[in-house]
Amino acid sequence: TRLHATGKVGVFGVVLLLVAAAAWTPLGWGRAILLIILLMVAGPVTSHALASAAFRIGLHMKQPVRDDLRPDKAP
Repeated sequence: TRLHATGKVGVFGVVLLLVAAAAWTPLGWGRAILLIILLMVAGPVTSHALASAAFRIGLHMKQPVRDDLRPDKAP
C-alpha cells in the first residue's frame, strides 16, 4: 500500500542520517548499528499497526486503488 512505501522511505532516511552521524561524531559504530537495526524493525511494524488500526475504526483511504481486506472478496 501507499503507507508501506512511505514507512520504508522514512526508515531509510533516518538510517542514512544515523550512518552520517556515526561517521562524523564519536558516537560509535556499535551504537549506530544497534539503532539502525531497531529502526529497521520498529518502523515497518509501526506503519502496519497504524494502517491496521485506521482500517479497523473505519477510516477510508482517499482514492483507493484496491481493497485487499474487503470481507466480501472471495479468494
